[in-house]
Amino acid sequence: MEGVAGLEESNLAELAQLISAEVAGLQDAWTMSDVQDVTEPDYEMYLLTLSALSHVHATLSPGRYWILHRDDRVPSTTEECIAAGAGICGNQAQAMLDVMRELGGQARPVGLYYRGSLGQASHAAVEVAWGEGWHFIDVTNGAVFRRRGGRAQDLLSLREVLEAPDRRQLALVNASKPEFRLTSDLVGDPLEYLEAEPDVVFDGQGTVHLKPRDEGSRLHYSLIELPNYVGATPRFMGGVGTLTLRLEVPRSIERLDITVQDVGCAEPRLRAVSDSGSWEAEVSPGADLSLPVRAGAGHVVLSALAAPGEVCYVIMSAISAVTSAGELP
Repeated sequence: MEGVAGLEESNLAELAQLISAEVAGLQDAWTMSDVQDVTEPDYEMYLLTLSALSHVHATLSPGRYWILHRDDRVPSTTEECIAAGAGICGNQAQAMLDVMRELGGQARPVGLYYRGSLGQASHAAVEVAWGEGWHFIDVTNGAVFRRRGGRAQDLLSLREVLEAPDRRQLALVNASKPEFRLTSDLVGDPLEYLEAEPDVVFDGQGTVHLKPRDEGSRLHYSLIELPNYVGATPRFMGGVGTLTLRLEVPRSIERLDITVQDVGCAEPRLRAVSDSGSWEAEVSPGADLSLPVRAGAGHVVLSALAAPGEVCYVIMSAISAVTSAGELP
């Protein structure tokens, strides 16, 4: 079984072997009872996905994670999370990705960004491929979504879930987990993102909207629970696509101020595009940029530029806009 690049074949490989053996044993048992469909390739990947979901869900405890967080001993990699028995949604999603790839499956990360009952929120999940499409797996909530009237393995993609008028009723969840019960009982629906019209990032590809806090002469864009970068991230960081940020501009602006935290290539450039034009600037770690971005009420799109074929990203720690005294021509 081929290992995932950058990870030791220890806890991860052992977990993948356990999942593989579990599914093989179930297939053997049912084949002896003349149930033949269990060996069909799509159904086998469906079983491997459910087994991986169950094991990751049971192994990486959010409660244990917050205990370690309190003691400043937070695990990071999948190996560390399995060893510690701890993880929150991002760790659980990454572990699911690593396990499915270790099993020979195709999987991709999914990020959701939305306004929830407690304000700005985010959630990490995955999609696994079999048959003719992708299938959405909410690892943290032990949730999958099945097509009405379909076969057991006919799980929906996230796009299909969000398009369904009865999307919440399609969810099959493990409602016995304590974190699910606590959220449901005291906070709200753990699957509230389904009704929140989230911005969705598939495998690092997508656009996330940022709404400002208006302080009169300046608009401030919080990056809490939101991506703090633009550009493309290498696979080991969770994505291979290109992310852009769309800054909502409720009124005219004449400048964009950005603090750059870090960059991920040799000669990165930051681009801002509005209805009034486009602006570019070279960036470096720790730089404070002031771009003469002019925009009427609408939006500004931020992106990262690099040489063709180069993976590049720009991480930011602060974004704000200076508003205009009057309307732009």
